[in-house]
Amino acid sequence: MGIVKKPSCKEYWSKSILFGNPGFRELMTIDHFEQIRSYLHFVDEKESNKKDPFYKIRPMVDHIISSSQKLFSPEQCLTIDESMIRFNGRSGHKVYMPLKPIRYGFKAYVLTESSSGYVLNWVLHQGGKKQTLQKTIELLTNNLKNKGHQISMDRFYTTLDVVNYLTEIGFRVIGAVMQNRARLPENIIRKSKELERGEALFYCSNDNNLLLTIWRDSKLLHLVSNIGNNQMIETQRYCKIKKQDKVAYENITLTYPKNVQIYSQNSRGVDHLDQMISYYSPDLRSKKWYTQILLHLIEIAIHNSFILYTMTKNQKLTYLEFRKSIIKSLLLGMRIKKKVLPTPQKTKVQKAEVMMLEVEQEDCQLMFDKKTKCKMCGLQNLSKYTSYHCKIHKIPVCVLVCYDLHRANKHI
Repeated sequence: MGIVKKPSCKEYWSKSILFGNPGFRELMTIDHFEQIRSYLHFVDEKESNKKDPFYKIRPMVDHIISSSQKLFSPEQCLTIDESMIRFNGRSGHKVYMPLKPIRYGFKAYVLTESSSGYVLNWVLHQGGKKQTLQKTIELLTNNLKNKGHQISMDRFYTTLDVVNYLTEIGFRVIGAVMQNRARLPENIIRKSKELERGEALFYCSNDNNLLLTIWRDSKLLHLVSNIGNNQMIETQRYCKIKKQDKVAYENITLTYPKNVQIYSQNSRGVDHLDQMISYYSPDLRSKKWYTQILLHLIEIAIHNSFILYTMTKNQKLTYLEFRKSIIKSLLLGMRIKKKVLPTPQKTKVQKAEVMMLEVEQEDCQLMFDKKTKCKMCGLQNLSKYTSYHCKIHKIPVCVLVCYDLHRANKHI
């Protein structure tokens, strides 16, 4: 359903020649499909931990994430960011993100590999005082402590406390930070406002563990990291320049810090994941909140499987071809409904015209015998059996109309 897009679920079972999909009707009826959706669940209500707000989907989350962690060894650079799951129904954990492509739905915090977008950990947003920012970071990075990984984060996650915590557990960190979170003195704030485009400032913490990079592009960018230095790089950029109240575009030489390059190259892992999921995700709307999360988890499993396949197999497949191969393998051995041909319409049989003649005086004798087909009915293309026959002419006839016809037409 993600490869072939339809405006509603019922359209997949349409019998229209132009808009129908015969494969869906041959594999499963729409009533069977809707029945599976209505009874879909993943946990025993009597034995579940109902203090967990997402207990209905928790077994699927734990299974997919734990399997993904066992089968993959990530590279050095990782990314932490949020991902949205579309949901327009009612739920106390639905959030509104006005600057995201998906504005209404569930928010998940995701840890991925920077280059491929492989999902290493995944935590749903609950809200409230129990789920603080630092606790979310702890849940995401719990299985990768002291392994030399480097994490890139945007300004929502980057605080001095979070960077210090990640440094203590063996991570290299670089992230954009808000100016009010950086705890900058007034003299540094004043100097940063005086920067021209392409200029930068560098400051170290008292213990020399953290580096603050302030760089002016079209806006000010603040980076906090426990890696990097004050190295500057030159690049050519096509920019808009104002000249005498006129706007012009020119190639200019722009300098920027090396840390900016490191951050921009390694902070797009979750964006790559969202891009791959958006290509062929099925649009199956449901009032049940856990159904939408399940579909998103299945998309994560397919994406991770595709990355593992490309790493282990020499044969290269596109993402679309890989999804098609999954569908074909799932349908192997599935019972396909036999095509029921429409019953042919009965054609009207024209009755044979029999000329009625006057009854002659020659007698016919009606006798009782074994059942045979009536000859007079056979002349009219009818198949009727009778136990009577004419003894003189040895012709089986029905008692009523056919016997009278025979007496009038003895030559037949």
